[in-house]
Amino acid sequence: MSKLSTLLALTSLLTFSQVHSQTLPFDFEDSLSSSNFVDFSGGGAIVMANPFSGGINTSDSVARIIRNGGQIWAGSKIILSANLDFSVLTKISMKVYTTAPIGTVVKLKLEGSAPSVEADAFTSTSGAWETLEWIFAGTPNTLNELVFMFDYGNIGNGSASSTFYFDDVQQVPGPPAPQLISLPIDFESGIVSSDFLNFAGAGAILIANPQKQGINTSNTVCEIIRNGGDLWAGATLLLDSVLDLSNMWHFSTKVFTSAPVGTRMKLELLGPTSSHSIDAFTSVSGAWETIEWNFHGQPNTFNKMAFLFDFGHVGDGSASSTFLFDDVQQFVGPPLPAPVPTSLPIDFESGMLSSDFTNEFGATGSVVANPQVGGINTSDTVGHIIKSGGHGYARTKLILTNNMDFSTLSSISMKVYSDAPVGSILKLKVESTTSGAANERDAYSTVSGDWATYTWDFAGDPPVYNVLTFMMGFGVIGDASPTSTFLIDDIEQVAGLPPLPKASLPINFENGVSTASFLDFDGAGSTVISNPEKNGINPSDSVGKMVRNGGQIWAGSKLYLDTTLDFSSFPYLTMKVFTQAPIGTTAKLKLEGTAGAETEVDVVTTVSGEWETLKWDFSGEPSIYQDIVFMFDYGAIGDSSSASTFLFDDVEQTDGTSSNTGLDLMPHLEVIKSFPNPATEFINFAAESTIESISLFDVLGNEVLSQGSNSNEVRMDVIGIASGVYTAQITTSKSHHRLKIVIE
Repeated sequence: MSKLSTLLALTSLLTFSQVHSQTLPFDFEDSLSSSNFVDFSGGGAIVMANPFSGGINTSDSVARIIRNGGQIWAGSKIILSANLDFSVLTKISMKVYTTAPIGTVVKLKLEGSAPSVEADAFTSTSGAWETLEWIFAGTPNTLNELVFMFDYGNIGNGSASSTFYFDDVQQVPGPPAPQLISLPIDFESGIVSSDFLNFAGAGAILIANPQKQGINTSNTVCEIIRNGGDLWAGATLLLDSVLDLSNMWHFSTKVFTSAPVGTRMKLELLGPTSSHSIDAFTSVSGAWETIEWNFHGQPNTFNKMAFLFDFGHVGDGSASSTFLFDDVQQFVGPPLPAPVPTSLPIDFESGMLSSDFTNEFGATGSVVANPQVGGINTSDTVGHIIKSGGHGYARTKLILTNNMDFSTLSSISMKVYSDAPVGSILKLKVESTTSGAANERDAYSTVSGDWATYTWDFAGDPPVYNVLTFMMGFGVIGDASPTSTFLIDDIEQVAGLPPLPKASLPINFENGVSTASFLDFDGAGSTVISNPEKNGINPSDSVGKMVRNGGQIWAGSKLYLDTTLDFSSFPYLTMKVFTQAPIGTTAKLKLEGTAGAETEVDVVTTVSGEWETLKWDFSGEPSIYQDIVFMFDYGAIGDSSSASTFLFDDVEQTDGTSSNTGLDLMPHLEVIKSFPNPATEFINFAAESTIESISLFDVLGNEVLSQGSNSNEVRMDVIGIASGVYTAQITTSKSHHRLKIVIE
């Protein structure tokens, strides 16, 4: 079952070859030591003497994880010598001690050669040992890494409530492993309650039909009761074969519930590497009805079905959180209507249908009567986008009859209404159905609960795009609530802002470059100010200042140059930087050029609270780049504090040996290159040292692809990976690097 969570920043779980493999059970008395743990993202695990001997755990040694900073999924993992087998022992149990509040999430994740699987448990006591359990019935025998993520969803602070002790990790008997089920399903025979894999607060059992009436007089039905847990609670069935959707793409089931009319009934089909869900809605309450879902156009890759009834609400165990269903079947039905191209401007008043939207990854677009008439929008009809599960990059598209020409009208404007928080990302992407070319721009919501007009500037883009792709609330997985619902209207091309002033290297901020020269994005803001730190190597009068506050982990600012950069004689870019951020903070420079060309290099700070000169090596890069993108503290979300504030000055090209800057004394920093980026079929990675591994993570921090290596050049195939923004974690024999990757 795919997991829903708050927006996670991008990171990785590092795997080191020197970690010794182990086997369950663990009691930490003799076979394991601190060196067996692989820590990641702010978690630190050791084996130590039991400081809380008593209750159910009087053992001598235990493991301890302290979470301090990093990411909300900080933790540690242990590599096992063999894959875990859940055919008989279907649960993992573990003793846990913490003073964190009752209800703290303890996530256990299994990783290996196949897609990962995870389950959550919740603490029920504080300041005492307790035994927690995780059910992994039905998990394939392909996973050999045990990942511990305590207090998942929060960033640790090193305190007692961010400290967790654990012991006696073992497999134990649990629910029987589920059988593989075939369609149709009538619950009369061939299936038992234990064949359901329940998750997030739902429980499915087979019972005698308590509502023998109307269209369903069968003897046995399935009952799902949702009680607590999460808003995506449900139950999954494993199928005995891959669903063939070549001509039977409709699914139906009979449903009885006392929940209100309009309750959301989500059906999700899942496979080894992908999933797709569709929402339907109840039309009666207190009677049986047949609900249908149309999966036309989906691939033949799914072998699981998940039922998420009343998606978007947390159940309370009442009658309105109770659902009977029966007669699950697949059948032949009409295809989805083909989208009809439209033309700008779009006001949704006539000529457009809901079927003209192409929906992907959990977003659904439709045409509806305007439910929020008022303010700047009193029109009758609007576009309606709802995000319900799926991914943070859920999107819906409209195809245009003609390519957009940005030579005169260089911006796109649109009215948007949502109850999403102020600052939500409203991403608009333009695409080409013929060449595959694409570009995207972000706006940020400035109001909540009211209409506002937003503008996206595509000045300079070629006239090749004929698709508008809407990713409202980008980065947040939708829950079908009002904060995941967006109304759109009056989409049109308009005159853009005047072009930003262009800069020339070297840049010293004394003249020529002003605050107006910066293009800020995703939570960063850059200005030119009087130098507040006239000391050390930089007594100049004016400097650039970037403050990062919220937004994304890649927040930054861009400068447009008046000439293309030539690295043939001067392969380095150097810059003076001052920050109170910790030593080791990543400073990323990215270069962008025509036709989507880009390259980026990371360095790290070596001091805090004083000026230093940093150097980025772009040796061998072609002369095609004319924009410089500054991304300080890449990988973390800023909070506008002094640690999220960066002063910078004297941006220039050098040959790397200029004694007046002291660069000849700087240690060489390894360069990692990736190309093409954006990618469609593959990505090449090149490093100066041996690349040991590359892992690709989505915007939620889920690992979607991993590849080992023993070369300084690696090709990673990404065919089949969903379009979106990813982070590549590259581990070399010398260092670790993160690169932002875009897959189209």
